[in-house]
Amino acid sequence: MDLSFSASPESVLGWFEKIQGYFKDFRPETRTMTINYSRKTSTIGLALKIDEGFRKNHNKIKIPVYKGFRISRMQDAVFHEIKNLWFLDNNEWVLDTKTLPPSDGFFIELEGNVEDGSLRDLVHIKPATNRDSTEDYDRYWLDSCIKNPRLLEAVWTELQIDEVDVGVLIDVDKLFGLKVPQEIKDKTETIQNYLKAGKTMDRQLMFNTAREYRKQERESHFNPNEFLQVIQRLTARTTLLDYLSVENRYSIGDIEHPTKYEGIIPRDVKVQTLTTLTLHDPQSIGFLTFKRQAYLDKIKSEFDTVIKKE
Repeated sequence: MDLSFSASPESVLGWFEKIQGYFKDFRPETRTMTINYSRKTSTIGLALKIDEGFRKNHNKIKIPVYKGFRISRMQDAVFHEIKNLWFLDNNEWVLDTKTLPPSDGFFIELEGNVEDGSLRDLVHIKPATNRDSTEDYDRYWLDSCIKNPRLLEAVWTELQIDEVDVGVLIDVDKLFGLKVPQEIKDKTETIQNYLKAGKTMDRQLMFNTAREYRKQERESHFNPNEFLQVIQRLTARTTLLDYLSVENRYSIGDIEHPTKYEGIIPRDVKVQTLTTLTLHDPQSIGFLTFKRQAYLDKIKSEFDTVIKKE
């Protein structure tokens, strides 16, 4: 596995390296970068020492422009905000040092977006795998890390990557298939066939599926809308959280249905498992535990209630 750090000059990481070259004469005491992996945003902070002697020898401060990034804030050594000193010139942000207020130190903050390719250059995420399962539980191994943190330490005094997502897919379609009563399966399948036939304009197929649909209506009286409500309730985040837990440095984020599906039951749900990586803790390992048997019991209980209402 290649965990080396590489960045082309066109990438945002190459631009970060280029910024360091621009600022080396300013003796930056602090060089921080915070990235939100899920939102694909970044904040860069640079603490620069710009005394009177330096200003005599350097008339201007220049920062190369990178698409999607902007200078969001500048402060002096006592945290007074400095506004409207930067201007664009020949694809660079430029500041005339003569316009700076008296202060030996300044803090510059830049904000912007980070492309998927740059995130992949920075972070390695192992696909979540189901390990150590029992009759009652499924346990998914979670593993993510910063690539080559030692090399990055030469560029940044602090680097923090928030909301790194090791997504876990749970096959709920298979689970529902184990516990949904056959009567409900038959009726929902008939409804789906009837709806699909209506899209084909095949008259014979439409006639056959309509006849089967009417037959199911006579033999089974449960309301398909109620069935749909049960599915939505069972696959909602608020319900699933009762059957999910994470260990170590991970937390549970959103739970969504990532796969398009035809019919009523989603094929799977994706659970966001989020962690934070830093240069001090560049790797995060943990587990997501799914209480499979308890969830199966919940499915059975919900649909037994639907059947009893007939």
